[in-house]
Parts: sequence; C-alpha cells; structure tokens
Amino acid sequence: MRFSRHCFRSYNVWMWFFVAVVLLLCAWDQRMFVMDLAQYKGLHSNQWDVLMACLGSPFLVLYLISPFWIFHSSRMILQDWDPVVLIRFKSPMHWVWFTLAKRIGQLIVFYVLLLLAAVAMTTGIPWESDWSAFTKSPSGHLIAYTQPVYESGISPWLGVLLEMGLAGGYLIVIQLLLYSLFLLFSHKRLVLLFGSVLIFIGGIVSYKMVPGDLPFAKVTSYFVLSYTLQSFPAVWVPFAMYLLFSVVLLGFAYLYLRMKRIE
Repeated sequence: MRFSRHCFRSYNVWMWFFVAVVLLLCAWDQRMFVMDLAQYKGLHSNQWDVLMACLGSPFLVLYLISPFWIFHSSRMILQDWDPVVLIRFKSPMHWVWFTLAKRIGQLIVFYVLLLLAAVAMTTGIPWESDWSAFTKSPSGHLIAYTQPVYESGISPWLGVLLEMGLAGGYLIVIQLLLYSLFLLFSHKRLVLLFGSVLIFIGGIVSYKMVPGDLPFAKVTSYFVLSYTLQSFPAVWVPFAMYLLFSVVLLGFAYLYLRMKRIE
C-alpha cells in the first residue's frame, strides 16, 4: 500500500486528470480512424481494432507519451537525488534500483489509464473473442495495427499484452538511459536537459528518416507490435534488445562508479 500511495503522490491530482483527458482524446481519434476506415471498406470491425489502434499508435508513443515520460523522469531523477536518500542507500546503484521500481509503478498506472481510455472508446462496438472481419480481409493491411498480428497467428488478448509490453519496455530503456547520463557526468542538470532533448529528437528522426530496410535502426520496430512482426523474425527480438541495452547501460554505470570510488 505504501508503494502504491507513493506512486500516486509523485503526480498531483491535476496532472493525472490532464493525462487522462489527453489519453481519452487520443483514443477517440484512433476510434474514429478505425470506424471511418471500416465503414469506407464496408467491413465489420470490433473492439480489438480500436484497442490495438489506441495502444500501438506511433504518433501517440513518440509525440505524446515519450516527451511526457522523458520530462517526468528527468524531473523525478532530480527530485530523488537527495543527499539524505543517498546516505541511506549507501550506493548510487541502490538508489537507481529503488527509483526505477517507483518509475515502473508509475508506468503501470499510466498504462492502466491508457487501457481504460481505449476500452471506453469501444462503447457501442461489438465485443468478440476473435479478430474482426476487417482485420481478416485482404484490405486489412490499410489498418496496420492488427492485420500483421492476425497473420502471425497471435491471439487478440496476447496481442494487446505484447503491445503494452513493447511500449513499456521502450520507456523503461529511456529511463535507464537518463539514469546513465545523470550518473556518468558532473554537470548533471545540463546533461539531463540535453540528453532528454536528444532522446526525443532521436526517436522522431529514427521514425521519420530511417528506411524500412534498416529495422534495427527504426525505433517503431521496437514498440509497435505490427512493425515488430514485419521487421524481425520473432516477437521476442525487441525484448532481447531491451534487456541487452539495459544490461549494458547499468553495467557501464556500475563499473564507472566503482572505478570512481577506487580513485
């Protein structure tokens, strides 16, 4: 209970309200996109089309969720970097693990809100256990969120979970990258500021300018399930890359801090 209360206290009530409103507006936009496209093609759609469109939108992740997460993470890193807290943990790496656990808790809360917003947008849409006729039709490629997932044999429930897992892993890696920059350099505020801007711009550049034949360099290949299935031989590849990148970042930071302590 203490942990959950702490997660909610890190945002004020108005911040959560603002986040919920923005997510609802984005979910509504995705719903209208799906419904208009299905109506244009004269095909039946269901709740999975809307849910996958809301959870797997590159625009939502890159232009709304990522900058919000980067700004919030940077602010919380500076807020948590307290001498009293560091003395209690006795090691910067212990501080990283503790604050990372808090960020993951907040990320879970955030995605619960997003999922609730997406579910709310399925009101009035038929609920079915299988993919819709729209997804299964040859013209389903027009809605790239579900058709590749259906063709891969992944069930709708698993598809939703994988979509949230991919995007969540992407945001956690961003968090670890910010931790590494913060710990490795002396001018922490300045480095955190420039690092945050570069991470945000780098994601957009990767999305807009990297060609599709370079999937490992295209950021959407890692957090949009349909792109993952088209870019990599297996869905576990992005998760393996997340794990590898996380181990490298944390390992490098740990070795640097250990060498600095020896000096």
